[in-house]
Amino acid sequence: MIETDLEIRIPDDYVNNVTERLILYRELDDIKTEPDLQQYRLGLIDRFGKLPDSVISLLDTVRLIWAGKRLGMEKITLA
Repeated sequence: MIETDLEIRIPDDYVNNVTERLILYRELDDIKTEPDLQQYRLGLIDRFGKLPDSVISLLDTVRLIWAGKRLGMEKITLA
C-alpha cells in the first residue's frame, strides 16, 4: 500500500471519459512486468498524447509497489 499526498492518477483532462479511465486503471492493475508497463505507457502516449506528470507518477508508483512487495514491505509512505 502506498500512502502519499502526491497526485498519482489519470487526470480527467487527459482521459475525459470516466469509463475509459476505469478500464485503464483495471488494465494497469493487471500489469506485473516492466515490459508490459512500458507497452501500457506507449499505448497511453499513442492514444492520448504526452503523459502528464500525474500519470508518470502513477507508473513510477506501480514500480515502487513492486519493489516494496519484493522487499516484504506492507506500507510505503511518500512525503
